[in-house]
Amino acid sequence: MMNKHGGDIYGYPGVVDFSANINYLGMPQAVKAAAMRGVEESVHYPQVAHRQLRHAVAKRYHIEEEQILCGNGAAELIYCLVEALQPKRALVMAPSFSEYEEALDSCGCEVLRYLLKKEDAFCPDEGFIRQIQPSIDMVFVCNPNNPTGGLVSICYIEEVCRMCEKEGAILVVDESFLEFVSQAVSARALLKKYENIVILQSFTKIYAMAGLRLGCAFCGKESMVELLQKRLQPWNVSLPAQYAGIAAMQEKEYVEASAQLIAREREFLTEQLRLAGLENGVELIVYEGAANFLLFYGPELLWQYCLEEGVLLRDCSNFEGLGKGWFRTAVRGHEENGRLIEAVRKACERCRQKRR
Repeated sequence: MMNKHGGDIYGYPGVVDFSANINYLGMPQAVKAAAMRGVEESVHYPQVAHRQLRHAVAKRYHIEEEQILCGNGAAELIYCLVEALQPKRALVMAPSFSEYEEALDSCGCEVLRYLLKKEDAFCPDEGFIRQIQPSIDMVFVCNPNNPTGGLVSICYIEEVCRMCEKEGAILVVDESFLEFVSQAVSARALLKKYENIVILQSFTKIYAMAGLRLGCAFCGKESMVELLQKRLQPWNVSLPAQYAGIAAMQEKEYVEASAQLIAREREFLTEQLRLAGLENGVELIVYEGAANFLLFYGPELLWQYCLEEGVLLRDCSNFEGLGKGWFRTAVRGHEENGRLIEAVRKACERCRQKRR
């Protein structure tokens, strides 16, 4: 069975993992210490309503506690939304995060895909908004988009939200990677204006908490939180994850430092990857995104050759709208990014020699 996601290091021991988009800086020490306190206190059940965690999140993001729902990662909340609302027809972008379609398929929902064009650098346009018709019950927008890294403005998000409101659809905005973008404007600003919006926030990526599992949904309508909460299992967020999440809300400087590091290294990586292709006469097309990863196109054998050099990329051939030869790489620290570039350079050289 093919792994639909990155981070499958268990099948490739000893490699440097560029397939998962986790913060290179790792879990903040205060967050790690809080998680360990949670382990020590795990003889007790966690709070069912996550009161302390919701209070910390509300204070950090300036929203009401009653608008917040906590889950075992953002993925659990995606499935919860779909199961609770039972949409008949939904609109998604392609390529984008596969779990939207997986969740929608699980409830028998018809999925309408809006294909993003590579010649437009996979940026959505007004055509996507025009697809929001009365027959559409739910719309998903990933911002920045995974795997393209494309970032849309708050004005575009509001335009989508307004059209969804007009046609009676729920808009789900996944902001799992937004905090990697300096000065980015969150759709949380729309929560006070629109009742039909749900925003997903992941702790997994920015705080490097993939194994702990924690995510939040922010709902424009408080009754939506109540509806969704009924669909979740009790104690769905462990005590270590709750404690870690509370501590993470104090890590503003860490978040900003992460965004600055990513911006510098993404620019460096983009330039060097393109150069690696040019030096070897190999077509290597790198798309400039805003997140902590890059999407690029190259020879099909690139993934295997890089793996043989000890570097694991994300093969994007299973993303709708992409195919063979598409890859995604995480943006990591300078030294590891250098190792990636060297692996890609050697892989491109092998591809060039194979053509002879």
